[in-house]
Amino acid sequence: MKNILEDLYFGEIQPNVMALSERQEIKADVTEENQKALIKMLSGEEKELLIDIISSHEEMKSEIAVMNFTYGFKLGVRLAAESILVL
Repeated sequence: MKNILEDLYFGEIQPNVMALSERQEIKADVTEENQKALIKMLSGEEKELLIDIISSHEEMKSEIAVMNFTYGFKLGVRLAAESILVL
């Protein structure tokens, strides 16, 4: 049996990949379809503005995901350390 560090090293654990529920997948698909439809309806500066908004939103979501992962990891380590020290 491999340990968690080996699983992480060999890519069996991917903390940056989040599994979505079926409901979340459907919402993501609908959102993407709506974005594409809206982009097709727009032209010129309006189209570029919408594309910039979508790109900025995606970048923000990625940065927030990294921050949340880092915070959760640090919190987990602190909880583990405290539980060891209390014993």
